[in-house]
Amino acid sequence: MKYSILFVDDEQNILSAYKRNLRKHFDIHTALSGADALELIKGKHNFSVIVSDMQMPNMNGVEFLKNAKKVSKNSVRIMLTGNADQQTAIDAINQGDIFRFINKPCSPEQMFEVLTVAIKQYLLITAEQELLKTTLKNSIEVLIETLTLACPSSFGSINRIKKSVVNCACAMGAENTWMFESMAMLALIGYISLSDELLAKISSGNILTEDQEDEYFKHSEVGYQLINRIPRLDDIAKVIKYQNKHYNGGGFPKDEMEGKSIPIGARILKIALDYERFNHITGSSDEALLHLEKHKERYDPKIKNIFTDCINNSRRESIIEVNLLGLEQGMIVAEDIYTQQGALLVCKGQEITESLINRLFCFDRQKQLPAKFSVYKEVSGDD
Repeated sequence: MKYSILFVDDEQNILSAYKRNLRKHFDIHTALSGADALELIKGKHNFSVIVSDMQMPNMNGVEFLKNAKKVSKNSVRIMLTGNADQQTAIDAINQGDIFRFINKPCSPEQMFEVLTVAIKQYLLITAEQELLKTTLKNSIEVLIETLTLACPSSFGSINRIKKSVVNCACAMGAENTWMFESMAMLALIGYISLSDELLAKISSGNILTEDQEDEYFKHSEVGYQLINRIPRLDDIAKVIKYQNKHYNGGGFPKDEMEGKSIPIGARILKIALDYERFNHITGSSDEALLHLEKHKERYDPKIKNIFTDCINNSRRESIIEVNLLGLEQGMIVAEDIYTQQGALLVCKGQEITESLINRLFCFDRQKQLPAKFSVYKEVSGDD
């Protein structure tokens, strides 16, 4: 496999020399200006390494690499210049997040060595991201599914919260949606510290005493302490800590944090959690959105408007009834599922998974399930 390298220089003969001497080892691309290079990057070219000259007209190397970082975060960036000025090197490293700073002239042998090291750095970056996006994400999903099966009343709403958070984040232009998925799935992990009595009171929408409110809000601190122990999840842990913080500075934790200083993930999560809670209590999406508007000082106004639009523009759904054999993975439960003895098995809003279907079959063998289940079915625009 040849890794893709982008060389940017305003001298065509230099670019031709790079291509001639290195094309046997790498997939070489060239651009005569920073603007042309940015167009190549935006054209979905995935460059492992970007090498830029410093002295170029209109957009110098520091400016170009700074912009390149925004659109190609994984690319390893190298600055090549004949100017040995110390300030140039400092600006390049600080503004463009440069991996190497090398002086011209640079022989083909020297460039090959530098690119080989840069490729190793690129592989480290992408391997870590793959670890976060797959292994860690899958581990979180297994953990939450286990908690959901064990305690559906507390964790049964996780998938609906995740869906609304991700939809809102995407509407805001977010790229790393796995981070938003993870923070949504881990938002309620601190519920394991709450008493059954308090959880029942919260679920029913009853007013909490002052002491109960303090106990409830501390679940976000418990979640923070648990998640903060996992490597690479520092940012998600901070979001969990501030998920009950009001935009105007109220809420929990009781500190000076307010407005846009609150992590953006926490601001999204605050809206999604409150919407889900009041949607569950009232059984009405309109009532839940009305609650958000009534207490709008608690929420980032821009995010609240985007979230509301996402809810209003989300897929239309109708409720259908199916038997156990008709359940399919990905369906969303429309009504709580209880055993014949009145024990809650599945909470409204929970996603049907293979593990959940297997569990329901176990209860069905004991004749403890209803004959039909209510689930949501997507309605096409023509229906």
